[in-house]
Amino acid sequence: MKRCGVALLIVLAATMVPRAVTRTPSADGQFWDIQDTSAWSQDSGGIATGGAANPFNGFGYLKLEVRLANGATLARNQYLRGFGLAYDGSERFDSITPVLQSGIVVDRSIDAPKDTNYLRYVDSFTNVAAEARVVDVAWGGAAGAYEDGGRVAVATTSNGNRAIDPEDGFVTVMQNARGVDDPMRGPSGHGPSAHVLGSRTVGLLKKAGDMYADPFVDPWPGFDPAHIGYVFTLTIEPGRTVSLMTFVVKRTIRAAAFRSRSATASSRRSISRRSRKALRRSQPRARRSRS
Repeated sequence: MKRCGVALLIVLAATMVPRAVTRTPSADGQFWDIQDTSAWSQDSGGIATGGAANPFNGFGYLKLEVRLANGATLARNQYLRGFGLAYDGSERFDSITPVLQSGIVVDRSIDAPKDTNYLRYVDSFTNVAAEARVVDVAWGGAAGAYEDGGRVAVATTSNGNRAIDPEDGFVTVMQNARGVDDPMRGPSGHGPSAHVLGSRTVGLLKKAGDMYADPFVDPWPGFDPAHIGYVFTLTIEPGRTVSLMTFVVKRTIRAAAFRSRSATASSRRSISRRSRKALRRSQPRARRSRS
């Protein structure tokens, strides 16, 4: 009888262990694991792994710097968390406690359609100060874990090369399991993944930095090329809101060699017509804040 009681307690304890993420299904039969308001979570909106294929090792985070128009720095390399991301039980997460940093209110919303392999971020930045603010935003994280599965390498980009340039609308990376010269030939140890930045961010996307160092100062690649931070610069007038829309796309790799061009085409097809329309409007734009 005592043994049964002990066994029951162990089972109950195992089922009551709090998660640090909320899982939502994706079309690849795996899941997105979002760091929201779950117990022990960072409440950052980042993706922990992206599923059992591990295309990510923490991705989708935000870092922020805020300056005055005269160049005076108000905030340096701030990692944002505590958004109060509430899950609607289906496909969406929304901030209920937006983050305030040096006169800028930051709000996150995340869409994870279960019939696709993409996840969409909409990050909004509202200037509640009396003066204009220049806001540097780094979006990204780790698209791998150093040599686990192979070091991350850029397979292709929207302009066809293997460099991350300010005019790129998307970047596809793989985890170079065999250290091949042409990552498009694969295979990818985990992942791969694509980071969709939009086709109308030219002039706003400034560079790629080392997300786990100081992405505003330290260039990509750093010690670990998996640590990618896409750095945007936004000028926001008082009382105005600027929104930035980005996507991440994942793909499950099986035994077959990875062909990046096919993976990229498949990933782009997975974005629904509605989201492609939204993506065409993804240029950060000023709008009046709600009263």
